[in-house]
Amino acid sequence: YPPPGDAAAQAQPLGFWELLEYIVVEAPPALPRDDGRFSPELCDFVAKCLVKDARQRPSIESLAKHAFLKTHKGTQLSDLLKWAMG
Repeated sequence: YPPPGDAAAQAQPLGFWELLEYIVVEAPPALPRDDGRFSPELCDFVAKCLVKDARQRPSIESLAKHAFLKTHKGTQLSDLLKWAMG
């Protein structure tokens, strides 16, 4: 960490407190939506999971009904990880 594209932070690795502040202050990371690697459903699911404000973040019950999970019902996590890791 920091994520790719943050040239200033990559020049000097963040210490513990700087990293904590970065996580709290900066916007959450997002999957790229425009390069075709990730489906719109996956991008939406990840974005909803990473909402920082717990009052605005969907409940686990709501997330469990998300279209991405419905599409991949019965898929083993290990299969998804193999795909994601390339």
